[in-house]
Amino acid sequence: MGISGLVITLTQRDEAAGAALAKLRGDPRLTLGERNGPRQAAVGVTPSVEQDEHLVADLRATEGVVDVEIVFVGLDETTEHHTSPRATGTGGVGC
Repeated sequence: MGISGLVITLTQRDEAAGAALAKLRGDPRLTLGERNGPRQAAVGVTPSVEQDEHLVADLRATEGVVDVEIVFVGLDETTEHHTSPRATGTGGVGC
């Protein structure tokens, strides 16, 4: 299982930011936190490292999303048996 702490930066254009935010709210892999201006905090939960990487790629490809910062990655090693370039070190932090 992959758990990622994310900061998603939305565009300054209100209409595009609103559409992106609606899409984020509808994504079952995400739990949204506080929003500060264009920056939206989120937690992503996926069943595998590969799916976690797909989540980040999907977010980066979303119209209205300017940037995705990965601030934390936690991996449950009991369900995942391969490593990822994002999952380096032992503290659960990687990108």
